[in-house]
Amino acid sequence: MKKFSTAFVTIFAFLSMMAQEYSLPDIPSRFDTPEKRINYLAVHFWKNFNPSTDSLCEQLMVDFLSVTSASSDCASKKAVRTYTRLVRRNPQLRPDGDLFVDKYLYDRRSPLFNEQLYVRFLKAQGGKRAEFLLEQIYKNRVGSPATDFQYFDKNGVKCRLSDNYNKSEFVLIVFYDKFCENCQRTLRTLEDSDEIKNYCEAGLLKVIAVDISVEDKETWLSTEAELPRWCEPAMLGESEFFDEAKYFFEEMPAIYLLDSKGTVILKQAFLSDVIDVLLH
Repeated sequence: MKKFSTAFVTIFAFLSMMAQEYSLPDIPSRFDTPEKRINYLAVHFWKNFNPSTDSLCEQLMVDFLSVTSASSDCASKKAVRTYTRLVRRNPQLRPDGDLFVDKYLYDRRSPLFNEQLYVRFLKAQGGKRAEFLLEQIYKNRVGSPATDFQYFDKNGVKCRLSDNYNKSEFVLIVFYDKFCENCQRTLRTLEDSDEIKNYCEAGLLKVIAVDISVEDKETWLSTEAELPRWCEPAMLGESEFFDEAKYFFEEMPAIYLLDSKGTVILKQAFLSDVIDVLLH
């Protein structure tokens, strides 16, 4: 609780500075705990906003998203509905608003990353764009079974992702493109990770590195990227993987951590996230 309260104090201190430019609503004295005050502020954040004179600047949206992220589930829902009504009445605000919501709630590098809250905004927005993004987000969500798929191993043998279940504590899938510089950096980090290496050698982790850059098995076998010896090289073995869009790759590489039964623990993760799970 101490850590939680400290977060509220930090938010209120920051908002007090921000209030010099935007007049935040006064919080009635009956809301006498940090939790109640943050919930009130989230729901009434836009009370004093005047579209004719106030700008929907990036900092203002960051403040709103920070407050809403820290509020209760009920207050968060109301805050999103209030914001959505504001944008619908003033459509000139939507382009910048959508940009900031995407940037801060759905970019995994953002300190405000919050897929659940992002989904809430998309549902409130509606429209084809929101429908498309929701469809992609719902694929292989954390806590759901990973979609099975076929691949070839380094010997050219057809395998399925599900063949690896119940054989180790974790299964790590790294989808990569060998022509992608970021992928190459990640593969080097993977090779240098003693934590991942130790888990693999102890039989607690199975790593499958899936090359999505080639479709021809012979070409792949002759140009296979250099991978750690404890990592299973693989290439996709079915065109349906892309035709049916079984996985949504926001960026490359795409890293998924599964438990022994194939349930998604991490989605579109960083290797540092994987190591944190392994160590804790």
